[in-house]
Amino acid sequence: QVMNSEKLIQVLDMVLNVGNFMNQGTLTGGVEAFKFESLPKLSQTKSADGKTTVLDFIVETFIQKGERQALLLMGEFPDIQESSRLSIGDLTGDMNNLRKD
Repeated sequence: QVMNSEKLIQVLDMVLNVGNFMNQGTLTGGVEAFKFESLPKLSQTKSADGKTTVLDFIVETFIQKGERQALLLMGEFPDIQESSRLSIGDLTGDMNNLRKD
């Protein structure tokens, strides 16, 4: 479901573009990817006035472009509730067992 989500691709592409704009002229500007670990920073990094976060800016940009639907991701992942209960450790163990077989 994640790999086939056009909406998720749109959102992640916007994150990449905004990050590249913010880092323009630095070594980290103009990159082709970002680490998922950096996503929480979207709600922590604020504008010069201290009121707007990068996440706020991204949401507002989608709304202004008339692409509010791209933000409605829950319908894209009907299995997310069930999969969120899975333990990464258990999954890793299962993958290792499958590789042994």
